[in-house]
Amino acid sequence: MRTIPDDVLDLIAGGRKVSTWNSWTTSITIVGHAEPEPWYPGDAGGGAWGGYGNGDGNSDAGGGGGVAGDYGVGQHHASPVPEFAPANVHIDTVRNVVLEAATQIKALANLDGNEHGCMIVRTGEGTLKVGPISSGDFDSVTTGYTLQPGDTVVAWVHDHPYDFSIDQSRPSRHDIDSYRDMLSQPRVDPNALMYIVDMKSGDSFEYHKGSRFDKPGADISKDF
Repeated sequence: MRTIPDDVLDLIAGGRKVSTWNSWTTSITIVGHAEPEPWYPGDAGGGAWGGYGNGDGNSDAGGGGGVAGDYGVGQHHASPVPEFAPANVHIDTVRNVVLEAATQIKALANLDGNEHGCMIVRTGEGTLKVGPISSGDFDSVTTGYTLQPGDTVVAWVHDHPYDFSIDQSRPSRHDIDSYRDMLSQPRVDPNALMYIVDMKSGDSFEYHKGSRFDKPGADISKDF
């Protein structure tokens, strides 16, 4: 019989609750999908986003400065600050919190082979916290989070299970649609980031709203 560690059981028990978006904007739900088919080039980001990622650098990207939060800045990442990044939080802090969440997500994915996801939230005090990790099936996961007063979603993290045939480090077309919808919500930072945990490599890849999704984003697991 296979023994599941207590910390993983706690993640499973706390991560299956799914919230729904409502008129009071207190909850948010995001659906992620792996995509068992070749990437198609018609949705490559940049201009396909209706003007995002125009490359002029004139965005309210934040990122480089801001509030470190409870986690502190921690390890510095060599990858450039994204052209679009959430405000009032240091990008290194976000990346390090994402990697902590990715470690937990990978532990769950290694047990069941399914997708899992969570949200990274900036509180009203400027600290970061990781929402409950939701569990899905082999090619989709619904990630829910109930926001408290002052909370703002700054990142969405989910894994893509191992697949020999395709590059799972990039978001699927369904991921991109969900990410677009997420960014339109009033309790989400307009420059919130998306992270894909690729179970084939074990690495986490970063995407912003100006990314070209036809190639892998910054690998924040190997940029120390």
